[in-house]
Amino acid sequence: MRKSFRAWHVGGRGEMRELRTSEEVLVVSEKAGAGAGLGMGGAFEVLRWDGTCVSLMEDEISFRKPGGAVPANIEWKKLDESMKSALGAEKEILELRNAWTKTCDSPSAEREPGKSKCELALRRFSLAIAQSIGRGKELPAPASLP
Repeated sequence: MRKSFRAWHVGGRGEMRELRTSEEVLVVSEKAGAGAGLGMGGAFEVLRWDGTCVSLMEDEISFRKPGGAVPANIEWKKLDESMKSALGAEKEILELRNAWTKTCDSPSAEREPGKSKCELALRRFSLAIAQSIGRGKELPAPASLP
């Protein structure tokens, strides 16, 4: 991602999603010439690390991998149990999951998007999962697809 902004969640019935600068996404399809009559470039449907898809315009995405690519926040509760088990077997991921849970489950936890302790703990946890998979972590096939 070239910049932080909100994008439409494909299939989310008008739901908006927060994307961050340097977020790593996978281009699923391109709609060439979308908005051509308005002087705009093509549009892309992209898949995020959290399993959601969003629509992006050409000027919002870069095809060069940034030095410090980051994933979308990964929702642990939505992962298949076999994936949770495989990922939880790694000490670092387990420790970060415990830290995230401890930070966010407190009744006084700040959950404000941005720089709250809960949000930062979730970002560290999600990054550890993405890095593990990037290093070649083998994961079982999901029992079902969203």
